[in-house]
Amino acid sequence: MGSIVNIALKSIKKAMHDKMFIGVILIFIIILPSLPILLYGDGTAQGHLKLYLTYSLYFIMFFVSITAIFISCMSLNEELEKKQMFLLCTKPVEKWKIVLGFWLGAVLITLILIIAAALINYGGIKWIISRYEPSLSALEMDKIKEQLLSSRKSVYIEQPDIKKIVSAQIADYKKEHKGESFDYQELEKKFKRKIFYETFCVPPRYEKKWTVKGLNNLKTDTVTIKFKYFSSEKPKDATISAEWSFGDPLKARQQNYYLEKSPEIYHSFNIPVSAIDKDGNLLISFTNLDNSYLTVIFPEKNGIEIMFHAGSFFVNFCKSYLLIFCQICVLCAIGVFFSSFLSFPVAVLMSLFMYALGTQATYFLNLLTQSGSSPFEIINTMGNEKLSFLIISQKIIAYMIYAFPHLDAISPVPYITDGRVIEINFLLRSVFIIIFVKSGFFLLTGSLIFNRKEIARVIV
Repeated sequence: MGSIVNIALKSIKKAMHDKMFIGVILIFIIILPSLPILLYGDGTAQGHLKLYLTYSLYFIMFFVSITAIFISCMSLNEELEKKQMFLLCTKPVEKWKIVLGFWLGAVLITLILIIAAALINYGGIKWIISRYEPSLSALEMDKIKEQLLSSRKSVYIEQPDIKKIVSAQIADYKKEHKGESFDYQELEKKFKRKIFYETFCVPPRYEKKWTVKGLNNLKTDTVTIKFKYFSSEKPKDATISAEWSFGDPLKARQQNYYLEKSPEIYHSFNIPVSAIDKDGNLLISFTNLDNSYLTVIFPEKNGIEIMFHAGSFFVNFCKSYLLIFCQICVLCAIGVFFSSFLSFPVAVLMSLFMYALGTQATYFLNLLTQSGSSPFEIINTMGNEKLSFLIISQKIIAYMIYAFPHLDAISPVPYITDGRVIEINFLLRSVFIIIFVKSGFFLLTGSLIFNRKEIARVIV
């Protein structure tokens, strides 16, 4: 353990004396504090604060990630190029300790940057608040604290298990039409459309009801309803009239609202917790009263969301930087891994490719798994070699991307900018998977490669 720490401290000292590294740090220290002034927003306190939170976090993640990649790739390669590794290899130090030491050094250097960035970022938030606070009313300030500077949990409407229902319906269809051939994809799409229409579409003058569970022991007087819907056609007056009812009249105090809202954008309003029954259930009723007789279509995911206060903003802010630290750990591991067998430019290029793919991994994974996700599809396309090869190839590539670190899945930006709580379970799972599993995989592989690498050749 002592040798690992000594190697890490050595790499930190070397970085601190590097002129390029010092220059990069100075640029970082100059740009980040100036962001509250440069990012003005729409002129409102909420707009200014949200814009600053969004772009400052993205800037910090990008800057620290690039720094981590360059430091981790440079440390091991520099030792080899300057032949200082010869002295290190003569000592009784295992090669895996050398790899782990350089990784730890890179992580500690970037950790110092993350802590400095967090302090500057939080100071920028406080400065923006102090600038607008004298001119804001108590109601406006409470709105900012509720929507931005907060830590809110979310629950959604109870949804049917569409995949399970569709599988059961297809099984029934096969029994009824035994011996007949059918297009599995078309049949699956047909059943999915039917369930979606029954659950999320509200025709004119029709009422749709949903239930939200899990609203027990709330420590607040109100909850926020956030929703978005679409319309079958563009409404003439750009709004759709609807009546919302919250609460079962037999179990809670029902609240009724008549709203005219535009489709395709999110809207939110507060309702009292008295609409929630003693079991923590909230009955939601939506009646489409549109005069143009348009069908209202709610998205399958995040169409209706109930948000409530669940903690302090400062704690959530600290959790967000722990997620950034997780990203840095795996990027340092990737950098050390590639530098164990590649030259510095190639190692940096490969690490940047992994970083770019990691920031879009979830998107590519969803794109590849939209088709070919069911065994029935593969079986039914066995006669078509091209289609079968395409589906199997998509599955293989999808599994390869799944093994990559999904940096976009642990990005703190959506949580902080929307005032959402970073759940402790999600945080612990991210730490375990990113730091221990995926970083551990790259470090282990890099150690095995470096252990077999010939550092120098003995010439007699």
